[in-house]
Amino acid sequence: MALPSMHDFRDPLPRLTELHDRFVADETNNFFRRFPRRLRDENSVTFRFYKRIEDWLSFIPKSQWVIFQGKVGAAVSLLDLKHKRYWEKLHDVFNEALGAKILRQNFRCQDIVFVPPTGKSEVPDLRGTKESRPHYLEVKTINHSLDERLSWYGGKDPVHTTELPLTLIQKIKSSYAKAITQLTAPVDSANAVKIVLFVLNPDHNVDPIEEELDQLFMDFFSSIENPEFPIHFCILTL
Repeated sequence: MALPSMHDFRDPLPRLTELHDRFVADETNNFFRRFPRRLRDENSVTFRFYKRIEDWLSFIPKSQWVIFQGKVGAAVSLLDLKHKRYWEKLHDVFNEALGAKILRQNFRCQDIVFVPPTGKSEVPDLRGTKESRPHYLEVKTINHSLDERLSWYGGKDPVHTTELPLTLIQKIKSSYAKAITQLTAPVDSANAVKIVLFVLNPDHNVDPIEEELDQLFMDFFSSIENPEFPIHFCILTL
């Protein structure tokens, strides 16, 4: 039986195929080197995971696609073996595409662009416009803890909890504060809608009994949300 190739996924995953074709290299640290094998077929869990990312990528305007490709190219070989995080930084880049979808679908924005760095201060990831009003959006990815990652490879399982761990709470609060600083950096931010998107990879030991996981996060985000910086979130699961 022939091994799958990216040609097999060209129709369902057109933008990921384009990224593959541009950046694939026969190097161990290259994310796309064995990407088709990991996808396997359209019934696999891995394929379904990347089909969702493909949906996000479809919301990146054609005018911004080259810019996004540059972001992917900068992270495609950032393989973190030491901490078992592999291509986590690349997936953080993929998550920025969800920000474009939120601006388009939730806020009906036009003219969605990636905000160029200023060299002076950190800026938000994306900018859109609705009825001449700017909308800025910053994407913050909260990845698994190191304990969680190590537990997949023979390490000790984290202790079960029905509540959000203090370390996770602190990480989210810190990320939210940083996002607010970034969202207020643009010169026209005073009159802008300023949005924070959290993409969450929660540890498997966080498992509430009397409510769903998304409700647990919803309650927490409601308790820390500043109305001037509304929070949207997405929980990633395989």
